[in-house]
Amino acid sequence: MPVYAAVRLGCRPCECEQLHEPVEGWVWVRCPDLGALLREVARSLASGFEPLVATPRGLLDPLEAEARLSELEDPVLDGVFEVLETGNPVALLELGAVSLEWKPGSHLARARFRGARAAALLERGFVPVVWP
Repeated sequence: MPVYAAVRLGCRPCECEQLHEPVEGWVWVRCPDLGALLREVARSLASGFEPLVATPRGLLDPLEAEARLSELEDPVLDGVFEVLETGNPVALLELGAVSLEWKPGSHLARARFRGARAAALLERGFVPVVWP
């Protein structure tokens, strides 16, 4: 089953698909399985970089990834998140946002979500900012 995570690897992922251009070094990836994500982290460590992994629930210690697998298989947004957008931010309301703050001309929206699927947002070009 595919897994999704926001990662800061210090290099382009090999086995996982990068879902958008990096933002401050962070990028959401879709990996074929947990093993692929952990291998990306290991490659980053081997290169001397200290990789970071985040989900909507916050930073994830890769050693705890198996115990928190449901967070990676189906990351859900609950709470307020900034979202980078390239289209119409009002579409966030169709994707689970219950409120939205956005200024015309800005590519950053602030939305309150209840049970929104991160994968659905990413598929539509929205990038939930889940990293610190």
